Amino acid sequence: LAKIIMADPILAVRAISLGNNAYYARGRTTMTVSGMVTLVGLEKVAQIIRDAAKPQNFQAVYLKRALGCEALKQAVIAGIIAEQLYDLISDRRYVGYSEVARVVCALTHLPLLLTAFYKPNLYSSVFFNPSNGVVDNKGFKKAFQKSEIEFAAELAEQLTLPNEFSEYVATADIPPWNRSMRTTSDELDSRAVSGAACLGNRLAAEIVSRRGKPNLEMLILEIADKLKCDLTRLKEIVGDVPQKMVEAFNTMGVPPTKLPDYLYHYTSLVVERDGSISGSDIKWPSLNARANPYLLELRDTVNGQYVDEGVPGFPQAMSCALCSLVNALDFHRAVYLELDSPSSMLRGKFYYGHEPPIPLEGILVRVETRRTYEVSPIIKAFWEKQAVFMGEPLFEGDWPFVAIPMIRYDQVIGVVYADRLEKVKAQPLDLKEQLVLTAIAEELHQIPLMFS
Repeated sequence: LAKIIMADPILAVRAISLGNNAYYARGRTTMTVSGMVTLVGLEKVAQIIRDAAKPQNFQAVYLKRALGCEALKQAVIAGIIAEQLYDLISDRRYVGYSEVARVVCALTHLPLLLTAFYKPNLYSSVFFNPSNGVVDNKGFKKAFQKSEIEFAAELAEQLTLPNEFSEYVATADIPPWNRSMRTTSDELDSRAVSGAACLGNRLAAEIVSRRGKPNLEMLILEIADKLKCDLTRLKEIVGDVPQKMVEAFNTMGVPPTKLPDYLYHYTSLVVERDGSISGSDIKWPSLNARANPYLLELRDTVNGQYVDEGVPGFPQAMSCALCSLVNALDFHRAVYLELDSPSSMLRGKFYYGHEPPIPLEGILVRVETRRTYEVSPIIKAFWEKQAVFMGEPLFEGDWPFVAIPMIRYDQVIGVVYADRLEKVKAQPLDLKEQLVLTAIAEELHQIPLMFS
């Protein structure tokens, strides 16, 4: 039962808060979900969970919250990694404290997760940086006058969690190797818990940014070197992420979006007795199940459902578009080229996923004439005002691709271009993929006039 509760980071925090409620705790303190189950009792816990976390409720909650679901995915991945990293970092390995590291991760993610769910337009405009597809935490303090860590520590206090959680969270943004050596067992344990949360957060952020295997490999090597830990074991922890994440999302009843294929390079493959290979056979949701939340949120965004004074809607629409192409349709990279009207030039503005082979400011496509109409999918999309799947790729050899114009009152204001990196056996986009891309294009053809 504790494992089921731990699948959802928000529910795990609530469960420990419940376990430390005066009615159940009776003077005792519990730091883990397992401890909460023991204190409250199986029957009562099961009843509470049934009331608070029915799978159909989760499906409805996240149906039009694609960006919130992405924030949830990052929190889940961070917790999965931190729980296992605790055993690599800790010299003591207190029983149950790997759970504590996972809950600390959940607490550090709550500020952004709640913002992504309740105020996705604010999340997109302040935190999500579409120029490189990374969540920029610096904007949090500017928006709320306190850092994420400070906000999370206050949440821990308001939820009446044990004081240790506030202490762990307060140092969860500092890598364990940057702290002075400590002598008491409690201090060493604090270093292990908050250090595991810190590194879990860093690895999760790198994974969901989908910037490519070299960036992830560099981070893994840095962590292994500075921790002086087993590199093979660290890679196994990363390789376990896809399977464990899917299990967590299935437990919550929320369809997960795909993770990058290069994570399978770290997966331990097992040859079964029948000769089959297990370890990478993960059943992802259908394309429609992955794409629908993005489409619905994009539609609501364009239709003005997320309107706050002073908060622009364009970043949310752009974030939904780029993330849908990479996370739902499994393109490796999505780039937005913005029209500079005076020069009749489309210029690279944002990207998500793999970094383009040339700097964004160097991505230039002139659209003043139709001379290269038939070979350039971007120019063709610009003039025909529809999604284009054929032509010469923007980046040599990277195929298949799609070019989608963004249209405001019948005027093209930019083009979204997505592609997959060159593969020997690359397959063209199938009919289902083209239909979903056409649906995304239809939403991007209705950008409101006042949508800065």
